[in-house]
Formats: sequence, C-alpha cells, structure tokens
Amino acid sequence: MDRGERQRQRNEPRRGGPASCGPARFRRRPGRARHRPELRQTDALPQIRDRRRIPHRKPGRRRNGGHLDDSAGDERRIDLIRTIVVDDDHLVRKGFIGIMPWDKFGFRIIGEAANGKAALDMLAEREADLLITDLAMPVMSGMELMRQVKESYPHVRLVVLTFHHDFELIQEALRLGAIDYITKVELEQERMEDMLRRISERIAAEQPAPQAPSIDKLAERWSSLRWMWDDELFRRMADELRELDLSPDRLAELYRLASGHWRELLPAEWRDRPLAADEDGVGRLAAVRESVRRSSGAMGYSEEVLGCVHKAVALIREGFAGELHLPDVAKAVNMSRSYFSRCFRDIVGMTFHEFVTERRIECAKSLLVGTGRPIHWVSAQSGYPNEKYFCKAFRQATGLLPSEFRKSALKS
Repeated sequence: MDRGERQRQRNEPRRGGPASCGPARFRRRPGRARHRPELRQTDALPQIRDRRRIPHRKPGRRRNGGHLDDSAGDERRIDLIRTIVVDDDHLVRKGFIGIMPWDKFGFRIIGEAANGKAALDMLAEREADLLITDLAMPVMSGMELMRQVKESYPHVRLVVLTFHHDFELIQEALRLGAIDYITKVELEQERMEDMLRRISERIAAEQPAPQAPSIDKLAERWSSLRWMWDDELFRRMADELRELDLSPDRLAELYRLASGHWRELLPAEWRDRPLAADEDGVGRLAAVRESVRRSSGAMGYSEEVLGCVHKAVALIREGFAGELHLPDVAKAVNMSRSYFSRCFRDIVGMTFHEFVTERRIECAKSLLVGTGRPIHWVSAQSGYPNEKYFCKAFRQATGLLPSEFRKSALKS
C-alpha cells in the first residue's frame, strides 16, 4: 500500500461511527479510544470540595460495632482511651466490641486481634492505651502477651477478658499488672456500664497529676498580642492564671517577662509600672488590654497594624547588633516604608531610628558594667562597628563617654 492510499484510509470515516471532521492528526486512531465515564455535576462537585476540606483517610480505617477503627490514630480524638481487644473467638470478639458502650466512657476501639502475637504486631504499628485480652488463646496465650506488653509497652494498661471466675488465673493476671477483669458471662447492660466506668476511673487515677507550666512558658504565651484582641482567648488565659494561684513574686516575674515583649506598644502610663505585690495580676492585664485597645482605636490603627509594629519591635530587639535599616524592617513586616515609619512613631512613641539607638545604648550600658571587655568590643556588640561613632552616639545619649560611664557605674 503506497503512502497516498494510507493517507486516504486515515481520512475516511470509521465504520459504525459518525463521519469525522478536521485534520487527521486531531482525531483518535482506531483502537485507542479512551474510556470516559459520564460525570454528573452533582456528584463531582461535592467530591472536589471534600478533597479540599477533609484530610485523606489512611488505610485500615473501618467501623467495628459502630465504633471507628483507625489504625493511624485520630489526632482530633487523642483524649480518648485507645483500646485493642484480643480474643481468638471471632464471634465473641465482634459481639463484645459491638455491645459495649465505649464512647460513653471515653474509650475508642482502634484494633482487634485473634491471638497474642497478632496483638504484639498491632502494638508495634499503632499507639494504644488499653489492651483487653482473653487468657486461653492459640499461638500466644494471654498471660504471655501480658508479660511481653509489660516489658515492651509499660504504659499500656491491661484488662483480662475471661469466661469464668477462675480466680487463680485472674490473680496471676493481676500480679502481672492487669488493672481489672471482665467475665464474658456477665455482659449485661448495667454491668457493662459499671465495668467500663470502673476501668476508666482506674486509668484516670493512674495518670500523673498535670504539672503547672513554668514561668518562662507562661510568659511566652502572654508575650503574644492575640490575647489583647481575642476575647475568648483572654478569658481562657485569665482563668488558667487564676487557677494556678501564683505567689505575688512569681506573678510579678511573669508580668515583667511578658511585658518586655510589648512594653513599647503600651500607653505611656503603663510602660514603667511593675506589678505590685498586692496587685491583682489578671486585673492588671485586663486594664493594660483595655488601654491598648482604646489607644490604638483612637489612633485609628487596626489589630493587624499593631501586630506588624509588634513584630518590627521584636526584629529590632533580636537584630540591633547588626545592620538595621527602616526599609528592610518595613519590608519584613509587609508594610510600605512611609506608612510603617508613621505607624511606628505613633504606636511606639519614638521614631524607628530613636528606638534602634535606645536599644543599642541600653545594651552598651549593660556590657560596660557587666563585663571588663574593651570599648571597641562593646561597640561592636552593640551594633556600632565604628568605635568613634559609638563614643559620639553614647555621649549624646548619656552625657558621658563609654569609659566615663563605666568608671562612674563601678564607683557607685
């Protein structure tokens, strides 16, 4: 078949189908038709929307007795007691999982196994808090399973599931660390609830008492500005502070550390007022919050602008030893140079250059008094690579040369 004949065949309509039109290179060749199932709009759109909103479900997730089984765990429900049920009798295991009111008492079934070895494999793959196990099973007995769990997973609590009141076996299980036992012949509604309530209470009793957060951790939370604008967040943080019932000294230290991050944003009357020993800490924070909101509102600045200036202050505090230029800081907080300059002056109460100079001079004072290092070293550490310029700036700010300031401070 010559080239012209092949070209004519390609341009002819296919048998059994409508005549094609347009150049042959844009038409599908015989035998290469693609399967294109119909897609209804009502079906497609929810699926697309769901993919955006709902995280991908990992394999191993299914329903057991009406309870979610998620082998990968569910971060939204990590407060529940993650439970694995082990029994070689398939019907008994399924029935036990299905009839117990797990959710009512804070349990979540995350897996089930037919013998001790399968249970150990499951524990190696997923986090569990409670293991409910039968004693007489093939491959690996419940007793051997409990021994290995106590050795490899000491945080996992153990409950025995047995058919009869075999007190010798139960006592041995309790010696191995079981916190309770369940007899299969007594699974009535009232007893089921009593058993789960009892197990839940025993697990809760074994939980270590929550430790109060350190002052540094608390100060880190209060150093943000969000609590000044978010009413619900402020209420929660204030309630937590009241419950901790800190001593006056610790409360004053907390306020000092936290306010150091937003002192420059406060109205002048609050900037240099430490917390008094007999002062209500939550009351002070509430008053500061109200004052900041009122003053920023009077100036016409939004929460977003105040947050940008707060971020700029933090950048200056962290980087004053290096080169700091207003355009660079304005860009870092996503503001134009001129608008940032005006907002900074209005909110902080001094210009950008004045604030940077103040931070550098304060650092220099501390180094001059706290170290015996030479002046050129103090100059460099304070953000002044030129010693002569540093001495000039220091004298303008304090009225003394750095060497004079050091001598005066050491004498006093």
